[in-house]
Order: sequence, then C-alpha cells, then structure tokens
Amino acid sequence: MRNHTVTFDSFIQDTPEKTHARKQATNAAGSLKSIVMLGNYGTGKTLLANCICNSFENASVMTVNKIARNFRTAMMDRHPNGFSEFDLITRVKALDYLVIDDVGAKGISDYESSVISEIIDIRYAEGKPTGITSNLNITALKEALGERTVDRLKDDGGLLAVFNWGSQRG
Repeated sequence: MRNHTVTFDSFIQDTPEKTHARKQATNAAGSLKSIVMLGNYGTGKTLLANCICNSFENASVMTVNKIARNFRTAMMDRHPNGFSEFDLITRVKALDYLVIDDVGAKGISDYESSVISEIIDIRYAEGKPTGITSNLNITALKEALGERTVDRLKDDGGLLAVFNWGSQRG
C-alpha cells in the first residue's frame, strides 16, 4: 500500500509555502482539527493526508471513487465483503481521522457529493475530524459539496492549506 509508512519528515519543505502546508497538516493531526488541502495534482496533498492518518492507529485516506463505489454496492446488497450501508457508515464514523482524497479530481456526481456530505455530517456530529484533498479551489469545492458541508470542516478551528506550486513528481 502506497504511503503507509510516510511521516511528516517525508514531505520536503524547500519553500515557505510548503513549510506552511506541512505545519497545517501537522497541526490537524496533533489537534484533531479538520483540514482542507487544495492545489494542483502532484503537489503532496495525498502524501500529507497519509502523514496525518499514519499518526493514528485507526485512520484512513479514501478516494471519493472508493467511497462512492463501496456505498453504491452496499446499497445494492452486492458489496464484496457483505457490508451494508449501515456497516460502512459505522466504520467511517469509528475512524479517529478520515481524509477524503481527490474530491472533484474527475468531476463530482450528485451521488458522490451527497455521500461525501453525509459522511462529513456524520463525523461532524460525532466531533471527529475529517480532511479533504482537492484540485478544486475553495469556490469550486463549495459548489461541489455545498457551502454548508465545507463550512462544517471550518468549525472548531478547521485548517486550510493551499498547495500553489507545481507537481513534485519526477
């Protein structure tokens, strides 16, 4: 599994902006705050999302596609592991930290937006932090998920990190 052993030291901070992004991610993990990480592909959002989750025993980074697929198949009683929608919600609610990765990377359907909003609402009600990574800017993220949902991520000191540099891959 990719990035299952990365730590915050794995993130190279060679600019003030990268130092700020890492600091926000470190703060999110240490203070159990929600975080929204926005920026171009390849900038390290998923790497830092994994760093956050690797700080906990019971945490996960899940893509929007995986979440939507699991819920869709559970609703049709065809989930490969026999999970019901209730089982999936219970698992998502039990995580100490959840980062939903790639929100809007390939567009976002109404169904995906609804599932993501429901997960954020459930975790918000439980007082559990949730992270988001996205290539969208904040305005487009609010359009995709709804202003209410994004606002819940800001509650109680939720953090924002903007990754405004180019891809760091190869």
